[in-house]
Amino acid sequence: MAISIQTFYILLGILALTGLVLSQRYRFSKRILKSNWIFLDFALIIGLLYLFSPRVLTVYSCTAYKEEVILFPVSLGKYKAAFGQHTYIVNKSSHTLTFEHVYYGTNHAKQGEHSIFIKPKEIKEIKTLHIDFLLSTAALSISNNAKGATKTMLTCE
Repeated sequence: MAISIQTFYILLGILALTGLVLSQRYRFSKRILKSNWIFLDFALIIGLLYLFSPRVLTVYSCTAYKEEVILFPVSLGKYKAAFGQHTYIVNKSSHTLTFEHVYYGTNHAKQGEHSIFIKPKEIKEIKTLHIDFLLSTAALSISNNAKGATKTMLTCE
């Protein structure tokens, strides 16, 4: 089952509020230890859901796309999508998509970082949750406190 990214963030907010309300309820009834455990349990669940729920990016054209989050395991073509830090890119457009890394400062390509081409009507698995430049051009420079940075980019040809 896949839900939109906005619905996913609303779900995480509801879980956070529920955890806060339940922990405060036990705190006022003088069960401080139980209150702390409830808060930690909800924080752990929210963190795991945020970090390990794979994303599905369906591209319809060079300007139209839809982002979704997979909550329960599903089958996407040849892939069995379950929990993990993956993004599945579904190309439903008539253009070839290119996923690549953009390096700033002194950063350079690490082992396994290479461009991935997604042909029309093809599905590819990418080992990242967030794409920084989605169907747009990369910034010429970015500001950061370190020596360099690596960003990801998905372009349409």
